[in-house]
Amino acid sequence: MQFGCLSFRQPYAGFVLNGVKTVETRWRPVLSGHRNRTIAIHIAHRDWDGATWRELLLQRLGMTPTQIQALLQEGEKYGRGVIADECVRVHTRIGAAETMGGTRDRLWVGVASSLRLLLASGAMPRPHCPGVLGLVDVGDTLLCPADLAPEELLELETQAVLTGLEQKYLTALSNPRWLLEPIPGKGGKDVFQVDIPEHLIPSGQEA
Repeated sequence: MQFGCLSFRQPYAGFVLNGVKTVETRWRPVLSGHRNRTIAIHIAHRDWDGATWRELLLQRLGMTPTQIQALLQEGEKYGRGVIADECVRVHTRIGAAETMGGTRDRLWVGVASSLRLLLASGAMPRPHCPGVLGLVDVGDTLLCPADLAPEELLELETQAVLTGLEQKYLTALSNPRWLLEPIPGKGGKDVFQVDIPEHLIPSGQEA
């Protein structure tokens, strides 16, 4: 099945698919033509700059640090770290090293051991392998009103898990669902097209 697809940086891709973020914000109305349609959620290669979202989760939604950590882990449930993929290849070299005992392969054993320690300690970041993670339904898109009451702006910021909404286009999101498996692939500009096999769409939730 073919869907329009929009890239999100983490942790926002996970926030959308876990139902925490229900308003998307863009400088242009890229989703206005997709009202009452389902789009796919693509995880971008780079993470979101800044951590305002953490303060919003703590102060506006009343989440604890433990709950936030669990939310972040759920947003990474498919394990898209490219370093982890590299470790799989390194493990293959380890097998060859243990069999061949060559100098070069013994060096790979040392590299693999160092990688394991860094990953286990959390000292090395895990860059994301881009791909399509799930689906979400698109609602109305509107330009953030300039005359919003303070409490209305706070509510929108909470729904977007983001501040600084002035002059941005806001789009309502609903009914998020994870694919049964992620689909690796690069993103595109604005809303691009992706093909999702029907067997990866959760049962009873086809668009």
